[in-house]
Amino acid sequence: MSSRDLARLQLKELVAEDAVFFPITTEIYLDLMIKGVIPEGAPYELIGGHIVRKDRSEGDDGIMTIGPRHVLVVKRLARLGPEFHKLGCHIQTQQPILIKPDSMPEPDAAIVRGSEDAYSENLATPKDISCVIEVADHSIGFDQGAKRLLYAAAQIGCYVVMDIRHRVIDVYTNPASDRTAAPAYAVKQSFRDQGVLHIPTPDGATVEIRVSDLLP
Repeated sequence: MSSRDLARLQLKELVAEDAVFFPITTEIYLDLMIKGVIPEGAPYELIGGHIVRKDRSEGDDGIMTIGPRHVLVVKRLARLGPEFHKLGCHIQTQQPILIKPDSMPEPDAAIVRGSEDAYSENLATPKDISCVIEVADHSIGFDQGAKRLLYAAAQIGCYVVMDIRHRVIDVYTNPASDRTAAPAYAVKQSFRDQGVLHIPTPDGATVEIRVSDLLP
């Protein structure tokens, strides 16, 4: 079941059974941003045709609050830029990626082919991306659920969920290639304090990162 189908099932519980939904496409969403209907930097992303408010909180202070541990981990990820630059790619943090026809998520990090300048006029798409990373605390259910389905369906080869509350990093790889099957990753590995991640680049190299260097 796709992330869009899951979202629609949840919405069906709140409205009439015969309600008709018209998902927002990436083109409509970008137009709303250009026209200022969705302000630049607003805490929203497009998932499966639905505008979703991003949750980067630690749970106690409300969804609109960005937790300090979340901020720290994203900063630590950004520091890895030179490691990826020398391998012909870069790491972008908290920027949108384009998954047509109806999703524009903003993962906490993504490993993207080429330099930043190559995307001055276009957003990165799944074919440009070897890995997406979400830093999860209060949002863990959404990141392990709808986001995982979305990235698997888009054939992004590696999805990393950094659970800062439980100090564990889950790495999903090998998205199902059968388009008729439900989107899923075939392999899941979990890493804790002494673990070492091997983050793939678009050209097949890897960058080794110790879990202890990322999680506070």
